[in-house]
Amino acid sequence: MAQNYYSELYYHYVWRTKGNLALIVPEIKGQLLSEIISKSRELGAYPLEVGGTVDHMHLLVGAPPTLLPSDFIGKVKGSTSHYVNHQLNSPCRLHWNESYGVLSLAKRDVPAVRRYIQDQVSHHTRGTTNKKMECCDSAFQDNAVTPVNGGKGPGMGSATPG
Repeated sequence: MAQNYYSELYYHYVWRTKGNLALIVPEIKGQLLSEIISKSRELGAYPLEVGGTVDHMHLLVGAPPTLLPSDFIGKVKGSTSHYVNHQLNSPCRLHWNESYGVLSLAKRDVPAVRRYIQDQVSHHTRGTTNKKMECCDSAFQDNAVTPVNGGKGPGMGSATPG
């Protein structure tokens, strides 16, 4: 695979604790954030911001085109829950929900998303969260992608004899 490329790929991930339980307690939060950053770097991403509240996390990364978003977040979630449950003296076991949300964004949007992540506690306290940036599953369908021609464009679907 070619290693000589130029890319500007930025992803905002969000994921929740299993059952939306308040498992991200102050005793572990700092170490959890450090582990998310460390694992992100190990996988080849460039962590730009990480934060969250007691029941969910946000991660903003720059990523090379060779990094598959679903593989990346699966490994981050798996590694961090294992770290908390086996390396830290956590008062409770940390389990993540199976779902997650990921948004791609333009470089010009990175500063605003960073601020959004930094202000998570404030957003949730004041009720000023951004629905799209908090979504972790398929329940959010406001911007569902619809294929051109219903997916029947050139090379898409069967040809009818004519």
